[in-house]
Amino acid sequence: MKEMRWRIVVSSCCLAALAWPGVAQGAPAPTIGVTGGVVVLDPGNDPRTIPGVFTWGSPVGLTGSNWPALENLAVHLVGPLTTPGITPVDREMFNVLYPLDAFPTDLQGNAVGHFRIPFDDGVVGSGGQALPSIPQPGLYKIYATYGDPLNPALRAESATFNLCPDSIAVPHEVGVLAHDWGRLRGGRDGWLKEHSPERVDPEWISVWSERPVGLYGTVAATNMNGGNQPAIISYQDYPTGHYAHDADVLMIPDDDYKWVLATANFQGADEFRGTGRIEWEWETQNSGSPYYGSYGHGNIGLPLFAMPTVGDRVYTVGHWALDNGHPDSGDRSEIHPARMIATMRKRNTVVPLSSGCLSRAAQVDVYVSGHGGGANQYTDGLEDVLDNAGSGGGRIHDFMLPDVRDVYEAFGPKPTSDVIDFLIDTLQIPGINAAPPIADYAGPSALFTDASGLPALSGTPWAVGPEERPVNDVDYDFDVPLPPAPAGAKHPLVQVTQYPWHTTHVEEAISYTRPDATTGLPTTAHVHLPYRGADNGIYARTLRFYWDTYSRPGTHFVVTMHDVKSTRAPLAVGDAQFYLGPQPLYLWTDVSGQWVFLTGLNTAGFLCPNLSTTGGLDVTAGLEAATFDVYLDSADTLRVFTLGYAQRKMDELFGWEIGRNAYDAGVDVASAAVLDTGDNQDLGGALYDVAWSSTSVVGSHSIPADPGESGPVNTVAGASGSAPGPVFTTDFTVAEIPAPPRVEAQGTTDFGSVCLGATQGRVIQIVNTGDDGLHVSGISISGGGYAAGLDPPPPYTLGHSELVKVIVRFTPTAAGQGVGALTVTSDDPCQPSLSVPLTGSVIYSVASLTGPLVYDILPVSDHAPGSTQVRNFSIATAGVCPIVVQSVGVTSGNTGDFRVLAPPAFPATIAPGGSLSVPVEFNPTTGGHRAATVSVSVAYDPTHPVPLTIRADGGPPLAPPLTP
Repeated sequence: MKEMRWRIVVSSCCLAALAWPGVAQGAPAPTIGVTGGVVVLDPGNDPRTIPGVFTWGSPVGLTGSNWPALENLAVHLVGPLTTPGITPVDREMFNVLYPLDAFPTDLQGNAVGHFRIPFDDGVVGSGGQALPSIPQPGLYKIYATYGDPLNPALRAESATFNLCPDSIAVPHEVGVLAHDWGRLRGGRDGWLKEHSPERVDPEWISVWSERPVGLYGTVAATNMNGGNQPAIISYQDYPTGHYAHDADVLMIPDDDYKWVLATANFQGADEFRGTGRIEWEWETQNSGSPYYGSYGHGNIGLPLFAMPTVGDRVYTVGHWALDNGHPDSGDRSEIHPARMIATMRKRNTVVPLSSGCLSRAAQVDVYVSGHGGGANQYTDGLEDVLDNAGSGGGRIHDFMLPDVRDVYEAFGPKPTSDVIDFLIDTLQIPGINAAPPIADYAGPSALFTDASGLPALSGTPWAVGPEERPVNDVDYDFDVPLPPAPAGAKHPLVQVTQYPWHTTHVEEAISYTRPDATTGLPTTAHVHLPYRGADNGIYARTLRFYWDTYSRPGTHFVVTMHDVKSTRAPLAVGDAQFYLGPQPLYLWTDVSGQWVFLTGLNTAGFLCPNLSTTGGLDVTAGLEAATFDVYLDSADTLRVFTLGYAQRKMDELFGWEIGRNAYDAGVDVASAAVLDTGDNQDLGGALYDVAWSSTSVVGSHSIPADPGESGPVNTVAGASGSAPGPVFTTDFTVAEIPAPPRVEAQGTTDFGSVCLGATQGRVIQIVNTGDDGLHVSGISISGGGYAAGLDPPPPYTLGHSELVKVIVRFTPTAAGQGVGALTVTSDDPCQPSLSVPLTGSVIYSVASLTGPLVYDILPVSDHAPGSTQVRNFSIATAGVCPIVVQSVGVTSGNTGDFRVLAPPAFPATIAPGGSLSVPVEFNPTTGGHRAATVSVSVAYDPTHPVPLTIRADGGPPLAPPLTP
C-alpha cells in the first residue's frame, strides 16, 4: 500500500485538528495503516460556536500528503451516544465516499479540503427549506476510514463532542450568540410582545421532539437572582396548567450535556444569573388529587424523599421543553416535567454494618413516575407539526413560505382573522403533508378543545386525554459514585429501602465498574432499571452503597425543629404595601437534603386563626417529629433551609375548582388577581448554612426568613409605619452525637528481619478514637516468638483519644515463626475483637567446619616434649547473624587418644561472618592407626539440627586390604 499521511479537522472557522497521539504540533503525521489515529476536537475561537458545543454547520477539514489518487475516504457521524430511547446511528456523511484526489493541494503539496456536518438528507419543506434528519442534539463521534473500514489500523476516531444546530445572534444582545431554540420552534413576541399567544399556549414547547432526554447535573449553589434558593417548592403555579405546585430545581449540566441549554441558559441578559443552568420542574406529589376523571390519577409528582438540594448530583430523564412564558430572560430550556430522577446526595449517610455498628454509605434516592411525570398525553398541535413525524427538530420556518413567515412574525395566528385564513391556505399544500395545520393549533388550543381535539372556546380547561405518558418506552441507566473503599475492603454492598407508593415489578440490576488502578476495587455502581416493555408502575426506593468493611462516618449531628413563629400583623385588604391575609402558611424545611412538610405535622397550627387577629404565629406542637440525622465531613456545611408561602385565593383553584368550565374558572382567576388575593404570598426563606467545624453549629438557632423571590417581602413597612419583623422565623437546635467508642491500634507492627535468638521490640498504642468511653476487657498475643508486656493489664476504660502502650517483643526460636496477632477485646460495637496482625522475618547464619585433622606417628603414651601433637580446625559462619557454639567434643572412635584443648570456653559466640579456631591434641594410647570423630553443636543455625563433625586421624595409615 502506498504511504499516506493524513489528519482530520473538525471546527468552525478556526480549524480544530483531529491530531494523532504522540505527535508534536506541526510534525509530520504518521502513516495511516501503521499507527492508526485518534481525533482530538478543539472548538477554537470560532465566534459562531458556543464553547464546548459544535454545530451542524461546523466544517470537517481534511489535510494530508501522499494521498493515493484512486482511493476513497469514508467519514462517519455516530450518535447520539447518551440519549435515552435513541439508538446511536452510524451515518456516513452525505452517504458518499470522498475521492482523495478531489481535494486541492496547498503550497507544500498537502491535500486540503472541507465539508460540513450534514443537517439533512435533501428533504425540503414547503418553503424550500431542508428538514432535519439528525436524530437529536447530543453527544457524537466522528471517525474516518480509508480502505478496509473494519481494519482498526485504517481508522481515525474523534473524542466525543456536543453537537447542536447552528448558533445565531441573540436579538437585542450585541455580540451574544446562542441556540435560539425558541425562535426555531415557533416562539416569538410579534406585535403583542410578551403577550403573544405562544407565551401562554403552549407555554411549553418541546425543544427537539416529544422523546425524553436524560442528563447528569449538579444542583447549583444559588438561584437565578443570586439568592441561595436553587431548590424550592414554588408558590407561583396557576391551576390552569398544574395539578400541584412545582418542585423547582436549578441544575448545572455536566459538560457532555451542555447541549440541553438554550438561549437564556447559555447567555441571558446581564442581570440574569441563569447562565449555564437548566431549570428542572416537576409537580410535587399530590397523592392522586386534585382531579379524577378522564385525565387519570395517582401519585403524579415528586415525593419529598427524592427532592434534591444544593450540591447534590442528579441523573434525570424527562420532557425537554422551552418555557415560552419568560420573554424577559429568553426562551429558556427546562426539563419539565421529569419522569424519573436519581438524586445522589452530596453528604454521605450511614447503614448498619452489624448490630450497633454504623458505617459510611453513599445514598441515591430514585423515583420513576408511573405517569410520565404527569404530562398531558395530548400534545399541542404546534408540537405535533414540529415533532416532524417523531424524528423531531422541526423548525417552524420550514413549514412557511417567506411571505407567510413575515406575517406570522408580526401578528401570529389568531382564532379568527384574515391572517389565519391565509396561513391555512398556504400550509395545506397538496403533497407537503403539513396537516394538522399550524393555524388550528398555534395560539389558544390545548387549553380549550372539544372531544375531537379541535379548538373550542368552552368546556373543561384541559385537553381531552389521560394526564399521563408511559414510562416503559425506555430503560433507565445511571452511575453512582461509591464511597472511598476503607482498608481491608473486598466488595461493595447495597441497602435498599422501599417506599409505600412503589408499585412497579421492575427490579434494579446493579453492577460495579471503573476499578481503581491501585486497589482494583470498583469506584462506581451502575444501576439499570429495565423498564422498556415492562409495566408503568412507580419506582420509589433509596439505595445506599457501602463496603463490607467498616468505614468511619462523618460527624453525627441531630437537627430538631422547635418552633415556627411570626409576630407580623396582617394588613387590610387593599393595602398597597403588604397583605398577608387570613390564610394558612405552607412551609417546608430542607436539612442537608432531607425535606419535610412542616405544615403537615400540625395543620391547625399554621391556619388562619393564628394570623387573622393578632398576626401572631407560634407553632411548636407536632414539630418534634421534624428531627434529622446528619453526618458531615470536614468539607461539608450544615444546611437548614425553610421556605413557603401564605395561601391566597388562587391556590384554592387547585383541586375542587379545576373541573369547572373555562369561563367560571377564568372569572375566579380574574377576581383573585383584581382583589390581590390570587397569587400566593411568597414568604421567602430562612437559611442556615455553616461549616460543620464552626463552634456556632451546636446549640439553639433562630433564623428569620429572607425576602421572597418575588420581592423584598421582609422590608415592607408595617401598617403603623414601623419596620416589620420577618414573615416567619424558625427555631431549631443542633446537637452533636458523641461517636461510639472506637478501638484502634497505632504503631509499627512489622518487626522486620530478626535473627534467631535475638529480640526486636515494638510499642503498639491502643487508642480510643471515639467520643464515648472504651472499655478494654482483655489483651492477648499469639504466634511463636511473640510476647507482650501489659502495664497496666486490662480491664480499664479509655476516654476520647486516651491510649495505653503495649510493648511487644519478638524473639524467634524457630525459622518458621514470624506470624502473630495482638488481640484487643472491648465494647467497640463495630469490632469487639480487634486483631492486629504482627509480622516478622526470621533470619540466621549457617555454620561450617574446616578439616579433617591429620596427625603424625607419635610415641605411645609418651608425654615427653614432642610426643603429642596439636592441630586446629575452624568453625566459620556465613550470614548476618551470630552463631553460638554450644560444645565441641570427641564423640566416637578412639576417644581416649584425642582431646579438645582450652581455650576456647563454651558456649562461645561467633560474630556474623567470623570464625573460631579450636585446638585438638593427639596423644596415642596404643600403637597403630588411631581415629576419632570431633562433633560441634551450634545454636541458631536451623540448617544443622544435629552436630557438625570432622574426622581426626593419627599414627600410621591403615594398611590396604590384602588381595587374594
